[in-house]
Amino acid sequence: MANDEQQLNQIEAIVDKVSSQDGYFFISESEDGVFLTVFPPHGTGMPVSKATVLENLASRQIKGYDTDLIEATLAEAPGLPIKIAAATAILNQVQAEPRIDISLSLDKMEAEIEIEVAHAGEVLHMDTVLEKIQQANIRFGIDQKALEEACASPGRRVIFARGIRPQNGRDAYISYLVDVEKKAQPKELDDGRVDFKDLGILTQVSQNDLIVEKIPAAAGKPGIDLWGRRIEGRHGKDIMLPTGKNVKLVDCSKMLAAIDGQVTLENEKICVIPVIEVDGDVDLSTGNIDFKGNIIIKGSVQSGFSVKAGGDVEIGGTISGGTVEARNITVKQGIVGGKDSIVQAEEDVFATFVQNAKIVAGRDIKIKNVIINSNLNSGHFVWATGDNGAILGGNICAGEEIFAINIGTDISGNTDLRVGVNPVLREEYQKLKVDLKKVEEDLDKMGKTTKFLRSIARQQLSTEKQKNLLQLTQAEFHLRGQKENIHKRISEIEEALENMRFGRIKVKECLAAGTKVMIGALRKPIRTDVKFVKLFVDQGDIQITSFH
Repeated sequence: MANDEQQLNQIEAIVDKVSSQDGYFFISESEDGVFLTVFPPHGTGMPVSKATVLENLASRQIKGYDTDLIEATLAEAPGLPIKIAAATAILNQVQAEPRIDISLSLDKMEAEIEIEVAHAGEVLHMDTVLEKIQQANIRFGIDQKALEEACASPGRRVIFARGIRPQNGRDAYISYLVDVEKKAQPKELDDGRVDFKDLGILTQVSQNDLIVEKIPAAAGKPGIDLWGRRIEGRHGKDIMLPTGKNVKLVDCSKMLAAIDGQVTLENEKICVIPVIEVDGDVDLSTGNIDFKGNIIIKGSVQSGFSVKAGGDVEIGGTISGGTVEARNITVKQGIVGGKDSIVQAEEDVFATFVQNAKIVAGRDIKIKNVIINSNLNSGHFVWATGDNGAILGGNICAGEEIFAINIGTDISGNTDLRVGVNPVLREEYQKLKVDLKKVEEDLDKMGKTTKFLRSIARQQLSTEKQKNLLQLTQAEFHLRGQKENIHKRISEIEEALENMRFGRIKVKECLAAGTKVMIGALRKPIRTDVKFVKLFVDQGDIQITSFH
């Protein structure tokens, strides 16, 4: 950058210098006599000296010139040829003039010269060449050595002048701060191995993350042509930011994400989408998927692979031994468990069937058909509601209600049902109680300290003590807000636990013998098949009544 500015300053200086030029002259010889043409200086330039003219006349062996007339011509510098000697004073006059051909490029940035003389070994005076150059209006970039080379090499074309070409400014361009065209590539682990399940195929951003930035166009740099004219360099071209969906512009040069999501390139536009779609299965072709928004999988989640979403997950096929974590999970077909696999939702899980699976839901688990030998735990309901809705073996736990068409069989293994209990809520409840006690103790200590500091006259407090008082006051305010939030959450959990006291199990057709039932802390084994029943707690015991 510093070199660019230095070069620009040099060019500016050259352009300015063109307007300040020394005076110059040339001497021409013809049959009519010897003529002196003198041009005046410009700006701070120096005039032509008499000694220089006389030296030139001597080198050309010209005698009999009028010295007074030369002095007058130098003083006036009219720019017109003035006769200073008669033709008879010309010695060794060349009968045939040399041919001097000068050509300029179309952009006036380069000039060539070719010289031809009538007689071999003939001496060509530089003044004659310079006169031709002056007539061609070439004022800048003349290379004296190139001219001497041209004079010494008759018949050869020589480039003898070059201008300074202007430089066009750099065009604006887009700097991508995220990878918008990610290609699947296994993640390299610290020990040198690669994780083929972590391909990093998604580019995720959070709201207000900077995605792309436009680097503005730069100004051009001026040049000078052979006529001494300043030629401006073209300013760089601007470019439009590729603004697509769910992005926002800042200062017309920065593009930020307007939402959390995945960065994609659609029709050459940068977009942030809150949902991603997987056309097939989640397997080695995709690797594991971890996305802040919603995920739609048209195929299945294969064994050993995981899908994590900050939003909802919809799966067109099955979960076949894979792990899925999301806010809500919908599986169009079924869930088949596997080693270490789990399906966990903050809110609800929906599926057609479940087999040998572990499912945890903050609210409800709703299965259309059978639940076979599975471990289900929900905050509110577990329902198997379709025509073939059944719970056959496994451990089913619900905060409020378990409902199925049929529950338990002789061949399905043990079926354990438990309602009115939410271990997650109870664990959170106990932790909140501990947290509340600690916050109250801290508040008590802070209250005593601030009360003591406030009892001292403010002017008696040192600067350090005043600073401590301010910090304690701020911390106390923060803890009071924390205490209020803990109280609020405790109340919500107590209300939920209260509702669980009325936990129930409903079986539309048959509750098979051998099923174990637990409502709250009460237990009841089912020794014979019962049909169309509802189980609940009344007067300290589990009651069995008609479903209706």
